[in-house]
Amino acid sequence: MTALIGYAQAGHVRRFIGLSIALAAFLNSFPPATAQTQGLPKVLEQATLYYQPNKMGAGVKTVRRGENIIVRPTVWDLSAKVGSSVSIKTSEGMVVIPEGTILPAVKIYNLSGYSGVATAFCTVERKSVPDRQPSPWGNLLAKIEHSMEDGRKCLLDSDGDGLAELGFLLDDGQPSDRLPSSITPVALNVAEMRERESGNSVEISVVRIKRPGFFISISEQGKGRLFEKIYTDRGVDMRWQDAPRDAALPLDMDVYGARIRILESNDADHTLKVELVDSDEYVEVPSLWVVR
Repeated sequence: MTALIGYAQAGHVRRFIGLSIALAAFLNSFPPATAQTQGLPKVLEQATLYYQPNKMGAGVKTVRRGENIIVRPTVWDLSAKVGSSVSIKTSEGMVVIPEGTILPAVKIYNLSGYSGVATAFCTVERKSVPDRQPSPWGNLLAKIEHSMEDGRKCLLDSDGDGLAELGFLLDDGQPSDRLPSSITPVALNVAEMRERESGNSVEISVVRIKRPGFFISISEQGKGRLFEKIYTDRGVDMRWQDAPRDAALPLDMDVYGARIRILESNDADHTLKVELVDSDEYVEVPSLWVVR
């Protein structure tokens, strides 16, 4: 997956180059057109999720089977924090983005009033994250429970002054709801590599002692994802990862970017003694539809 704005890559670490310059260029290089663009807005690209597996986790520790070695929040590579509560008018009434909401950046084309690509900041898609076997009633219940608040709500700073003065729905409501409309200007605190709200994290736990094994969990909006493999530019990471059979200790393992040195294995009391290496490295966390 590619980054939303230019990156320099060193190993698996990616960092933004010239964030303020790049952002200003995006916001100012596509002035509003005099004629409305036909059709509905489409997503070209959106912010990417990452996590830092070894950040602040360095040192030697003893963990029991079932315990987490690593619990780290996921971060957006580019996002805006809303300075105050803001309302957007829709065909079904007003919808609200609360103060403090973190909105990932989204590059949008075919947006009414824009001749090229616009960078907006939008609420996260409220996908159903399965935590059990699908129910035959699932789709019906989802439709009954759905409301306009479930759609992605976007804010747009059209003149690059740090205040969003336009709002619209990205993927819900009537066609008129997809057109940018005036809102009470609201501050957008734009930042890179910002932590998401609680309930969005990556965890790595110990599941086997004698032949050390680890299990990866990814939480999205407070729910655990169901998956077997993770596909990123690292390659493929299996959810369950075991040490090689009969491997001698100490043993170094890379578990979804976490560098774990297994020092001792004590099957009698179900513990592993491990060492984690401190690192600023970021590892990509793919979107829901990339995890399998």
